[in-house]
Amino acid sequence: LAGCGASSEVKPKTRHTGKKQLMIYSRILRLPGEGRETGKVLFWVEIPYSHLTFYRKDSIYTAEVDFTFGFRKADAEQFDYLKDEYAKIEVEKFAETRNPQKLLIRTRELELPPGNYVMHIAAEDRHSGASVISESVLDVPDFSSTLALSDPVLVADSLHSIDENNRISLTTRQFTRDFYAFVYAGGLQNDLPFFISVQMVGTGDAVLYAKKYRYQAVAPRVSIVLPIPARHLSVGYTRIFFTLSQGEEKVVRDIVITSSINMGTIESQDISLLIEAMRYIMNKDDWEALRSLPADSQKTAFLEFWRKRNPEKEPDPDHNPLLEEFINRIEESNLRFSYDSKEGWRTDRGHIYIVYGPPDEIQRGRSYRSNVFYEVWNYYELGRQFYFRDDYNSGNYRLVTGRFL
Repeated sequence: LAGCGASSEVKPKTRHTGKKQLMIYSRILRLPGEGRETGKVLFWVEIPYSHLTFYRKDSIYTAEVDFTFGFRKADAEQFDYLKDEYAKIEVEKFAETRNPQKLLIRTRELELPPGNYVMHIAAEDRHSGASVISESVLDVPDFSSTLALSDPVLVADSLHSIDENNRISLTTRQFTRDFYAFVYAGGLQNDLPFFISVQMVGTGDAVLYAKKYRYQAVAPRVSIVLPIPARHLSVGYTRIFFTLSQGEEKVVRDIVITSSINMGTIESQDISLLIEAMRYIMNKDDWEALRSLPADSQKTAFLEFWRKRNPEKEPDPDHNPLLEEFINRIEESNLRFSYDSKEGWRTDRGHIYIVYGPPDEIQRGRSYRSNVFYEVWNYYELGRQFYFRDDYNSGNYRLVTGRFL
């Protein structure tokens, strides 16, 4: 999408899977363990079929991925646990290999004592050599003695199950009906009331929905199902906060949801959100002029901008590959780069991702000079390289100039 504002010949950058950087979506959930003194850690990893390399043999298309799951204490250098896992996919139709809605999903559960850990997920595509390593610091709470709240598990179809088949995919973006959040509360004092608040926050920290529930503690640890009204989700990005309180104690968990835009029924509020991100691909004067138009004129100008850049020879008004790629990059930026209350597309990494797409390779490390984490994004075909640095270990990687980290 680089240079999109200046040329009508720009075509969407194809997400081919022969690159060295594999795109995955992962989440690590903290839940109560089976034992009184343990917590359960659930690894959840998704890879869309469209990000994998398939080979054809005897009319069957096959992809193969090697996973590694592991953890170590936050203050240790050696991993206490590393487990390899092999996954194989076979499909009969080529169209399935390019379908981003088809997902390779892997989960793994571990029982751990309370404490701080570094959780490790790695994946490698056997046929392309594409790979990715993801590490994150996670505290496993003590659900038996101190007030604790699990990470929320979103459930689509059941009030009473968090079975893998009922969990909502990380990459599901169409929320057309209400769903539920499954949470565990621990460390409760018996016979005292406790409260769980649900707050949905959208673009610009606008509060979209808030509700507080009162319960009576009958055991130190309980499971609770909370309804989430889909009609309050904002297009693009919504963060849902869950706050558990009893007496003076309080603990907060949250989850980020992205919701996509249907091109056939695109509305003015959707266009307003997209125009904010178009600052990255338009010159400043044109972008400010578009942004200042009245709603009706803005929609007309927006659709005309993308119509002129539709790479299809016979354009379908409900299908524009370049615009859809732009929207996908916004959504993927929100999934991958959001931190605190800031949407991923507004970050420096989101900016580069929207303009240039997935990098060919990401190098991650920790600087010996400044003791901060960094990422180097390489775009070999474009001859570009970008450096990002997380100065405060907050998840906010800022774009830096020069090679010195």
